[in-house]
Formats: sequence, C-alpha cells, structure tokens
Amino acid sequence: MREKERINRILTLIEKLWVKYPDMRFFQIVSWLESEYTKQSGKGVIKRDLVDSDEFGGESRFLLADLFYVEDSDFEEFLTEVFKRKASE
Repeated sequence: MREKERINRILTLIEKLWVKYPDMRFFQIVSWLESEYTKQSGKGVIKRDLVDSDEFGGESRFLLADLFYVEDSDFEEFLTEVFKRKASE
C-alpha cells in the first residue's frame, strides 16, 4: 500500500507553486508542470510524441512525458526542486 502522507505533501507543493502564479488556471499549472517534467526527465521516462495542429493547417511535433507512469516519489522530488528554483526568483 502506498504511503497516504504523500498526498498532502504533493498537493501542498502544487498549492505553493499555484499561489506563486495566481493568474494561472488549474490546468495551466498542470500543463506547465507536465512540460517542465518533460524537459527535466531523462532515460526511463515514457514520452509521447504528439502533433499539434493550428487553425491554418500547420502542424508542430512535440514530446510530453507520460505522467501516468511517474512514481509519486519522483514527482514529489521534481516539485520540490521546481519550488526551490521558483522561490528564489
């Protein structure tokens, strides 16, 4: 069974980041964190190769980490690092 205390720790870190950027909507901060995790993650992280289309028919490809498979402890560590970095800005 997973440690229940991790839930409050992870949610508190997300809350602290969101409070720092209050103009972001919830899913904007979630999307930003997903993008940041993708940039910082290395081997062993499953990434999805995606194609985005604009209204003019243009396409761009990009990778995003598949957060479904990320362990909570790894994500908590990532959030802690992001918060420390952003707190000093």
